[in-house]
Parts: sequence; C-alpha cells; structure tokens
Amino acid sequence: MAWFCNLGLSFLGNSSLFYEKGKHDHEGRKYIFLYDDLHFRPEGWNSFDDQYIPSYRAVSYMTGKELWQMNSKKTDSYSRDVDGSALVVNDTAYLALENALFTVFNPNPAFIELLDNKLDASTASLSKLLDMVKRSVQSDHYASSIYKKMSKQDLTEDQLITTLESISSLQSGHYKSEALKSFANKVKRSSESVKSAYRTAAKSINSDTYYSQAMKAID
Repeated sequence: MAWFCNLGLSFLGNSSLFYEKGKHDHEGRKYIFLYDDLHFRPEGWNSFDDQYIPSYRAVSYMTGKELWQMNSKKTDSYSRDVDGSALVVNDTAYLALENALFTVFNPNPAFIELLDNKLDASTASLSKLLDMVKRSVQSDHYASSIYKKMSKQDLTEDQLITTLESISSLQSGHYKSEALKSFANKVKRSSESVKSAYRTAAKSINSDTYYSQAMKAID
C-alpha cells in the first residue's frame, strides 16, 4: 500500500484515527485519519474573516483521499485553528476548537454527506438518515444536535411525522425535549396529524419538567 497526501504539520501530535467497526472497506472509509493542517489554506482563502476556513480535515488512511473538511467558524477568538486531538469513542468524536467551540460529530463520511445534503420530498433519504442515527449514534446529545439541524430543512408533513416518531427513541428526557422544541414552529403551522405526533413523542419524556417545556413550545 502506498499513497501520497499533503498532511502539513499534522504529525505534531494532534491527529486521531477513526475506525468504523463492521464496515467493508470498498471505498477506503473504514480507517479515517482526522487532523489539522496548520498551513492548509483552501483555494480562494484570503483572510481571517472569510466565512469558510476548513482547518480540520479527514483523509482515508488506506488511500489518502480527502473525505471531508470541517469549517472553523469565526468567533471572538483570535484563532480559527484546530490544535487539539479529537477523542473518538465508538462512533462519536469530541473536539475542542481554538475558536472556543466544542464540537461533537460522527466522522463517518456517509453520515456527514446525508446531513449536508438537502432532503428530497420522498421519505427514502430521510429514512436512511434516521436509520443511521438510530443504529450509529450512541450519544443522545449528538443525536439531538442532528435533529436540530434537520429541523432547519424543508420537510413535508409525512417527513415531520416520521422524524417526530424517531425522536421518541432518545433516552434522555432533556435531549428529547430539546430536539422536539427545535421543530415547534413547524409543528404549530402544520396539521393536527403532525401536532398529534409531536404530543405522542412528548409523552415519552420521563420528566414532568422537560415534558412541560416541550408542550409549552407549541402552545
């Protein structure tokens, strides 16, 4: 096996390796090298104030092919670098960025592609994403953040109902409430069928406090 990829200064000690269990490595995605390139500058990069500066990247450990980039968002911090090493636990990576943000994500390229792509009007792409969340995401915190991102998409009523039903599978009452509340505005503008699906999901919350918060969001 031999490949070449410009990894910059990643071997200073801040790189991590993600291994996806049970996956056939037809596309070189089973072993993924996660790293920060201090000297990587995307095409068109001009200044610290640019909207998109992908300071963190992933390449296939087997082929050297770049699989994805992570934008380090501009904050009040003076830096948009990523010098920390991601802590990888099962399917989830935890990483503190120098822009003062702490990010939790699944390094699986297929998962990231599904999140980044706009869901079509059918239930096929949605079902694929929800199935991946159920099978692969073990952190309710991370799953909740995925649902929040999904709430910003244009979903049909059938898709809304399917998504609300999926949220019921979260174990944490807090994160279940947070995920539901992110859909509250859409639910309030939808039919009684969608509202009923929301109420049913809310009833599965095992905390009176979080249940009340979820229900108040659609009042």
